Amino acid sequence: MNILLTFDYEVFFGENFYSEEEVLFRPTEKLLAIAKKHNAKLVFFIDICSIVAYEKFGRMEYVNNFQKQIYKILELGHDVQMHFHPHWFDSIYNMSSNSWHHNYKNWSYSNLIDNYGLTKANEMFGLAQRKFIDLVGSKPLSFRAGGYTTQPHEEALISLLKRFDYKYDSSITPLKMFHSSAQWFDYM
Repeated sequence: MNILLTFDYEVFFGENFYSEEEVLFRPTEKLLAIAKKHNAKLVFFIDICSIVAYEKFGRMEYVNNFQKQIYKILELGHDVQMHFHPHWFDSIYNMSSNSWHHNYKNWSYSNLIDNYGLTKANEMFGLAQRKFIDLVGSKPLSFRAGGYTTQPHEEALISLLKRFDYKYDSSITPLKMFHSSAQWFDYM
């Protein structure tokens, strides 16, 4: 029997009580150590849009640590794939409080379509795709939507993923549904 272990490689949303080191980099190092001990290979869905936001606000320590850890993940033979949280495009960093303000109106690709139209949504996805390729050195084959949110424009998303030659989408969680102020999905 084979088991595929996947992880969303992403930082917190909401209140920033801990540093990126504490919520992303150190836990990932622990996962890598466990994987090595058990000779297991992992798949990390990396939140590439966070890189765009951190670069925009000059938070290069995070960007450098992110890149360094992704290179290590790849060197160890693990896999990295695309995780898309487009709310980062509109996020604002407050230097004095060392915190992010996230506007969740663009939580998903569907929200981008609703708020900006299909053309702009596809351009924003393309920006994330190019950033991923620049960082990883290859095109992603698998996709995971932020918050598993693909609806209500899942047909447009599927079309876009096909156009970019994705082979797998791991966004769908069969027989699950969830509703919050930021997101919803219904795969019942």
